[in-house]
Amino acid sequence: MIPTAATPADIPALLICAETAYAPFVPLVGRRPIPTADAFAQDIAAGAVDLIHAGPVVAGFVVSRPQGTALLIENIAVAAAGQGLGRCLMAHSEARARAMGLTHLRLHTSPRISANLTLYPHLGFSRTEVTDTRVSFEKRLV
Repeated sequence: MIPTAATPADIPALLICAETAYAPFVPLVGRRPIPTADAFAQDIAAGAVDLIHAGPVVAGFVVSRPQGTALLIENIAVAAAGQGLGRCLMAHSEARARAMGLTHLRLHTSPRISANLTLYPHLGFSRTEVTDTRVSFEKRLV
């Protein structure tokens, strides 16, 4: 599976994917972190959204943009865990960062989502900041 750039026509499918991906985390976080159609439209226009399909369905996406020497992963979601889609999107993000001449990946997650707190270090990320509402991670690209 190869991620591709999202287009405006993908917005309805991206919204469904986000809803599905985030549903299990709503009880942990206490709110719905669902992107809006307007936000996706702006991100797509900026070239910041890549998606991955499982058959005809959008199964995952990543929203990222350069921030200094890093590629900031603002949002990454997969509709079904355990299929390697998240790892594929992360690898795609690393390749994108390298192609842009960037030296790091950066992302943030909720301290209440313990799966992410375990997953990101396993993928080579180091914690850079911890607050009551956010845990920041960074991965140096070598």
